Amino acid sequence: NFLKELTYHYLSLKKLGQSEKDTKEKLSINAPSRACYLDTEDSYVKNYKPLNVKGYSQNKAYQLQGETLDLQGVSVIHGYIDIQTLKAVCKKKGVSITKYLTALIIWGIYKEYLNGQASKKPIVINVPINLRSFFESTTTRNFFAVAMIEFLPQQDNYTFEDILKVVCQQMDEKITKEKLEQTISYNVSNEKKLYLRLMPLPLKNLALKYIFSQSNKATTTTLSNLGNIEVLPEFAADIERFHFFIGVSKKQKMKCSVCSYGNELVLSFATVLKQPYLQRRVFRELTKEGVKVKIESNGVLNENMS
Repeated sequence: NFLKELTYHYLSLKKLGQSEKDTKEKLSINAPSRACYLDTEDSYVKNYKPLNVKGYSQNKAYQLQGETLDLQGVSVIHGYIDIQTLKAVCKKKGVSITKYLTALIIWGIYKEYLNGQASKKPIVINVPINLRSFFESTTTRNFFAVAMIEFLPQQDNYTFEDILKVVCQQMDEKITKEKLEQTISYNVSNEKKLYLRLMPLPLKNLALKYIFSQSNKATTTTLSNLGNIEVLPEFAADIERFHFFIGVSKKQKMKCSVCSYGNELVLSFATVLKQPYLQRRVFRELTKEGVKVKIESNGVLNENMS
């Protein structure tokens, strides 16, 4: 929302077509006023219920391995996808776009990194969930939870449909208001513990760093879907597309992100791995299903993505 407000303001100034001096003089009269509404409610605390729940999984997940880029470089690859053809494939399979893409990424990891073989460690996708719609919140502060979608290949030669079935089942079970309330309860209950509140900040930071490193071991990668982005009608023709990607971490050497605008969905991969095995597999599978895809990268990886 902040990015959109900045863009609206920039486009408004651009359309005035005045010199810097004239723009300053006429800005208060001609530039539209759209003060960004800030709701600073802490929706975690508001929706907290004391429940007896367990913490996050500490089990180790399969980690992507491979040669990394030099000089701390990061490769970013965007796939521009025709959303209508993608929706048609998802409708045919009876699933949402998020379910389909989550299964496709697991499938790609299973085929490209595990070579379609069994593994002792599960492939775990961290899927952030926007809690606002579940709890009728309009807060502009952080208000999300994560669903850990995992697939443990216990045998060889699973099909994509096998994986899609597991993903759909887990998402239906984990992304419910009841399950999300349990997540909120666990997170907020830790804030309320007196001994944690009295702990000096340096010790809290060390503890959080340790917890983060442990939870990172329980995840293979992340897939975050912002969903459809809408803008004010008067600016729609001036905005071509939106991108977003997530910074990688030591244990998650690749992260995936999705957003859509108009008739286009952008699937992005950020990674420090040299070989684009997963990206290439995902885009090829989409093309096989008849989905129209165009690919763009930041040029860090020169390997053929076709």
